[in-house]
Amino acid sequence: MDDTESFNISFSLISQIGSIPMSDWFLIAGLFGSMFILLGASAFISASEIAFFSLEKVDLNEIKTQDEVKAKQITNLLNHPDRLLATILIVNNTVNIGMVLISTIIVDLFQKRIESPEGLTFLIQVVGITALILLFGEIIPKVYATQKKQSLSKIMIGPVNFFDKIFYLPSKLLVSISKIFDKTVRGEKKNISVDELSEVHEIVQDKTNKQEQKMLNSILE
Repeated sequence: MDDTESFNISFSLISQIGSIPMSDWFLIAGLFGSMFILLGASAFISASEIAFFSLEKVDLNEIKTQDEVKAKQITNLLNHPDRLLATILIVNNTVNIGMVLISTIIVDLFQKRIESPEGLTFLIQVVGITALILLFGEIIPKVYATQKKQSLSKIMIGPVNFFDKIFYLPSKLLVSISKIFDKTVRGEKKNISVDELSEVHEIVQDKTNKQEQKMLNSILE
């Protein structure tokens, strides 16, 4: 693609953007605003995960001296770490899905008015939105949370407590499913270990004395 062709494509896109009605621009601005609000929510939720789970006993004692009520609320949440993590993940994924849906609506609005080059939609929706969520919704907030875990925990205890009540049943369901899966995996590992020990027992049975055979039998029982 030469410079002239690139200039013509750019000029064509700018002309088409200029022809978009003002009513659509208001809608697009509202959608962009909603998307950035959700991005901020995603950032705070991601940061709260690191903040809560990195708190130590010393941190909780310091928070208690500053605000005893919040310290008690944080302790109550940390007493159920599986449910807390499930709640945070549910909220965070819901927010991220909302961002993806809004970005899809924005791109669709532009596509109706603009003849964009092939691949531009992919770059915006997949590369652009994914990079936005990962960088500003995950990586940067979590790095910041490691440095400000106490203050973030005090800020986020209210919203997280609220979502913990709202998503109580889904969180409990996820925790129950994960426990069942965990028990199944552990059971399979245990069965494999017993089978392996049985094979070893058969191999060395003739080469061990009676006391060693008794020890092996007691392990397998």
